Amino acid sequence: MRFIAFWMPTETFDIHYASGRHLERVDIYLMTLSSVLGLVILCQRDGKSAALLTSCLTVFPLIYYIVQFEDRYRYPIMWVTFLLGAMPVSAFARQLWESLTFSAGTWNGIANQV
Repeated sequence: MRFIAFWMPTETFDIHYASGRHLERVDIYLMTLSSVLGLVILCQRDGKSAALLTSCLTVFPLIYYIVQFEDRYRYPIMWVTFLLGAMPVSAFARQLWESLTFSAGTWNGIANQV
């Protein structure tokens, strides 16, 4: 339960929400889940950086798996989650941009030939 509480924190330790921080929780959940994909992408690009961030994500929360946990204890490591969570978004944006510029370049080449 403490493992889940650290990575997917809630105020009541269940799926239902007691306060108006629903959007914040959803953002944290989405970034936590996408950080796994971001770690895979980073591992393919730069193994040393991936190893460093993996060590941060594995070593830092160990004590909170044993002792009492509060949401604020995760704040010092949250930057790693958001950094890795942004990687799939940027990879998708890069692919989209390249496909749009390729399509525009193709149409410009066809227009120039006519």
